[in-house]
Amino acid sequence: MHLSSEVSSTTNGLGHEAPSSSYGNALPSQPLTAELLAERTLEGLLADHPGELVKTGSPHV
Repeated sequence: MHLSSEVSSTTNGLGHEAPSSSYGNALPSQPLTAELLAERTLEGLLADHPGELVKTGSPHV
């Protein structure tokens, strides 16, 4: 799993440019929740294995 690249992308905000260097470690506008982290991890796994895994939205499939 490539967690380091996923976590570093969350510290710059959600799709926004990074603030000036004096505020380089600013928190994103939305807090990183377990659900958001799981979603990003799943998206990373799907990107690493295209066509092998299918996101169905159902917890039982």
